[in-house]
Amino acid sequence: MAPILRVDGELWYWEFEGCEKLRLSKKYRYITIDVGMLRSRWEGNNAKDIRNYLIDNLKKALELMVKRLDKEKYKVKENELWNDFAKVEGEFLLNSHEN
Repeated sequence: MAPILRVDGELWYWEFEGCEKLRLSKKYRYITIDVGMLRSRWEGNNAKDIRNYLIDNLKKALELMVKRLDKEKYKVKENELWNDFAKVEGEFLLNSHEN
């Protein structure tokens, strides 16, 4: 599972927000999705808002990937995935209070 974060900036920009381009390769056994963040989302915003935006979109990306894998009859250990995600989310958001 590979969510790919694409953040607009001065040198590179993708001009989309949210989740796009969900791709599943059965041959190479991977699933990926692009998560876009517009420059206006991060420029001038505080770390807490940016972290909340990122974690919300990561959760949405994982939900879309799990749904697709389910549709294709791949087994996903969802309980383990969401337990691990909850730990990452908690730590990631906790660090936003330090900034």
